[in-house]
Amino acid sequence: MPKFTLEEYPPGAIVLEEGTAGDSLFIIKKGEVEVYTRNPQGGLVGLAKLKEGDFFGEISLLTGRPRNASVRVLQPTELLRLAKEDFIKIVETHSQIREFLRETLLLRLEDKLRAQGVFQESPRKEGLI
Repeated sequence: MPKFTLEEYPPGAIVLEEGTAGDSLFIIKKGEVEVYTRNPQGGLVGLAKLKEGDFFGEISLLTGRPRNASVRVLQPTELLRLAKEDFIKIVETHSQIREFLRETLLLRLEDKLRAQGVFQESPRKEGLI
């Protein structure tokens, strides 16, 4: 059975740092956090604000790559931490969760590229052919 650990963070605390190895998934039990990255000039780029029920940290667990964003606490926050080993067990045994996480991964990567100005939506043209 997966084991979650309850952790408490004060405002301003950094939960995850971009570029570090991913070892956990976090679910927000209470509070609010901001997900951000740095642009090529070193400036901060906000990607999302997450609240109760949201989760983060899954991308590096799914890809095996370093964290692609940092997470800072905005208000007193309680997080449920799920270790990488438990996360992998869940994903391997539950195909619906695996598919949901895959879709979430794609959307979050798209949001990051858009925020950095790398990826932009092109206007749709009706009746091309």
